[in-house]
Amino acid sequence: MLTLHTAPFQGISQADWSAKAADLSSRVPTLSDPEIRTAVEELVASIEDAHTDVEWPYPSPFHLLPLSFYWFDDGIYVTAAAPQYGNLLGGMLTTVGQTDINDATITLTALVAHDNQQWVKHRIPLQELTNADFLFGTGLIGSIDSVPLQVQAASNGVVSATIQTFYDLELPKQTPVFQGAPPLYMQYPNKNYWATIIDGGATIYFQYNNCYEDPNQPSADFFQQLDQMQSQPGVQRIILDMRNNSGGMATILAPWIDEIAASPFNQSGRLYVIVGRATFSAAMEATNHLHDRTAAIFVGEPTGAKPQFELREGDFGLPYFGIGSSYSQGIESANDSDNTLTPDIVTGLTFQQYMNGDDPAMDAILAIPAPSN
Repeated sequence: MLTLHTAPFQGISQADWSAKAADLSSRVPTLSDPEIRTAVEELVASIEDAHTDVEWPYPSPFHLLPLSFYWFDDGIYVTAAAPQYGNLLGGMLTTVGQTDINDATITLTALVAHDNQQWVKHRIPLQELTNADFLFGTGLIGSIDSVPLQVQAASNGVVSATIQTFYDLELPKQTPVFQGAPPLYMQYPNKNYWATIIDGGATIYFQYNNCYEDPNQPSADFFQQLDQMQSQPGVQRIILDMRNNSGGMATILAPWIDEIAASPFNQSGRLYVIVGRATFSAAMEATNHLHDRTAAIFVGEPTGAKPQFELREGDFGLPYFGIGSSYSQGIESANDSDNTLTPDIVTGLTFQQYMNGDDPAMDAILAIPAPSN
């Protein structure tokens, strides 16, 4: 890390980091594997570079919960569960082990390599809260085999449960709490990119979920179709949705951004970009270009990456546990020096809005009349 990372000590001094590393090394003989994994995760995260993180092997060595969580504006809720824990669906998480959820998230934040609290809100429900090794390693629970927790149910009652954990490849299928007609942003989560015309033909909705080639549709073919949509009579604006995009290859979207920057869509009211807590890495780079080079109006939540983020360069292996670490070299160029990009129109999402199939970001955009020729 000291020789590869160009600026490794932004969140902690080199002396303090070296002392933490030496302390961990001295304690390893007395620690369990989950405690060692947790301590390594915390040590790397203390650098405070979201692109410098522990790379764990596949399949995962962790004991995992058969639950899914999401951090809504009004709390962390159970959004999917294995059938045996169906009584937890839609419940707001209140306690992990014996610890209040607010204190638990503070404890788990130390394990998250992050630029800002938005990435913490993205990561903790997705990874740390479902990882019994980390919950045990931070002292929140007493065993990696099961996790006691409590939720506040929709009926206002408290439901307690002890959740059996599973290895990655043994996890049972989960049932989602949302069973309604999905809004646009939920319709094709497994497509890297897709688009449709909405709003009576006036608006293109283009969702960009992943900065990689889609194995089912080469990006060249997709962007050719998108160009055809953009040239259709009556199309007045484009909505680009990158709220769920955590990165990949910047080269996928770059030619389209060049095209849009030189097109009639580069005018106020003709280009909207939805971003959020998961907007990160190559998606953040695309966001920067759209922010700095176009008249795009940004909607949604603040981004999980800072605009001037450290650029991921590569990985190096560690001698034990089959793990490695990523590292950064260089800084992304952007005009915004804040620790997040805050949208022009900020919208959140409550659990009830989620259950209703609402999309406040899209609602805010579509409430603005499309410009006329």
